[in-house]
Amino acid sequence: MQTTTNKPAQHNRAHLWQIGFFALNNTSTNCYLFLMNMISYYTFGVAGLLMSILLNIATVMRIFDGITDPIIGTLIDKTSTKLGKYRPFMWAGQVIMAVSVICLFSFVNKIPNQVLAYVVFILLYAVYIIGYTCQTACTKAGQTILTNDPKQRPMFALFDSIYNAVVFSVFGILTPILAEKYHGLANQGCFNAMMLIFIPCSIVFAIFATVGIWAKDNDKFFIHSNEKIRFRDFFPVLKHNRGIQMLIISAATDKLATSISSHTLITTLLFAIILGDYNISKVLSIPATLVTIAAVFGGTMIARKFGQKKALVWSTVAAMFGVSIFLVIMLCINPKGQALQLGTTAGIFFIIGYFISKVGMSITNGIVIPMIADCSDYETFISGKSVPGLMGTLFSFVDKLISSLATSFLSFMLIWAVGGEGKIDTITPYTDKLFVVFILSFIVIPLLGWLATLIAMKFYPLTKEKMEEVQEKLNAIRAEQNNEAEAVEAIEEI
Repeated sequence: MQTTTNKPAQHNRAHLWQIGFFALNNTSTNCYLFLMNMISYYTFGVAGLLMSILLNIATVMRIFDGITDPIIGTLIDKTSTKLGKYRPFMWAGQVIMAVSVICLFSFVNKIPNQVLAYVVFILLYAVYIIGYTCQTACTKAGQTILTNDPKQRPMFALFDSIYNAVVFSVFGILTPILAEKYHGLANQGCFNAMMLIFIPCSIVFAIFATVGIWAKDNDKFFIHSNEKIRFRDFFPVLKHNRGIQMLIISAATDKLATSISSHTLITTLLFAIILGDYNISKVLSIPATLVTIAAVFGGTMIARKFGQKKALVWSTVAAMFGVSIFLVIMLCINPKGQALQLGTTAGIFFIIGYFISKVGMSITNGIVIPMIADCSDYETFISGKSVPGLMGTLFSFVDKLISSLATSFLSFMLIWAVGGEGKIDTITPYTDKLFVVFILSFIVIPLLGWLATLIAMKFYPLTKEKMEEVQEKLNAIRAEQNNEAEAVEAIEEI
């Protein structure tokens, strides 16, 4: 397709602040994700429901979450309003999540009938999922209009990783403080405090994200498809787009691993039960954040210079190396519930191993999101269809179906380790079985996920050179459509 001008088509670039602001959309939804990670403590501690049952309900609801993704993605691609394509869905999701989470954490425990409590829990969880999908879909799809410059797209991963590292750090500091104040995490006062902190933060982050995408969320930056976008396009896209196929395999296995390893239950298991002092989590949060930010900055520079595929491969190898070191350290220094002193030789080795394991996880997770935008542009390149919403939620669909196994895995492992309801809290005594659960969850499963990533990236077609070819064609299409639109406006004025 030729442009109507002799000038070469230019990349759609964004200001650095626009990328930085819009990346907060992911941070905004992660605030709710932190709250929902606390749901197992709420349901067994306050509402009186069984942890093992709730963890498996959460698995089923995550599958439902995956099913709603392509439906909402199709709706996003069909949407065209004066407020743009993405902003309405961002705020619809924000409102739905706020209302459903408040109801979930405030009213389920007041239902006297346990069966009815389960039913209400499921319904509220389903509503939350719809809201979560609305806003998170925009994080993935919105990058296609924000910038298509190969040197700019990795900057989203930099901002996103920094924000998430900071929020994780805050969460790591707050959790032990609240656990100490309320004598455990399974306490209504703890959940009220969490809601008062994270829901307003999520709203503020969403406001910044809206400002970041505001100037780009209009027809000028969309590529319009000649064919009508339909829900049934979901399966043909998955079938012929090798880029999204390999990225899904890579990201889904990584997500399964990180969903398990970063779960609040595993954090509690490590610091409160194995290391014998939950406050260690608080002490290490800020230093771990600083180390992670430095590593993510290095990973972003690699992505800008060598392409996102190479950056993901290299960071995955580094992550595998780091976690392997941590495995050796934990096997050697396991304090078996006796309070670990950070100033001792064992404490210093633990700090080193813990930092390098967290760094590896942070880098690999951050790089994936901008790669979804590359796969979306690749779809337009090979089929002519602009379906960023469908592509982003297609990715989420398979990703969530696989990662939904995380909660079931934790449920079965904890029942095996402690019996009964599979319930653990900060006062649970140490056992060797719980140590095995930690090693499998925090180290072995992530290693298997990263191995799957390396295999998938062998077949991932979107190298730095291929993306330059893709963007050259898309820039030409966008330039022609804008020229045609300007010609129509000129005729209408006459």
